[in-house]
Amino acid sequence: MGASKGQKLSGLQKQVLSLYRGFLRAARSKPCEDRCQIESIVSAEFRRNSKQVDRKNFFYIEYLLRRGHFFCSGSSIGLVEWIGEILG
Repeated sequence: MGASKGQKLSGLQKQVLSLYRGFLRAARSKPCEDRCQIESIVSAEFRRNSKQVDRKNFFYIEYLLRRGHFFCSGSSIGLVEWIGEILG
């Protein structure tokens, strides 16, 4: 994202990073064997979206943020549902 070069993150970038960290925090509450799988799924999903979604498509990025917040909204069941949705 370029933050290490001294560039400031936009508000949307901060929200995405916050959501990513929230998913990783939620994964920490899971058993060790599940945690690694959840972390790799979350990482892969965020990486896939970073490659596929146009950075200027703010409406779609905001939609993904709302959807992510819905699944990560403090309940561990939400994280399981989100991962189940990704895995099909």
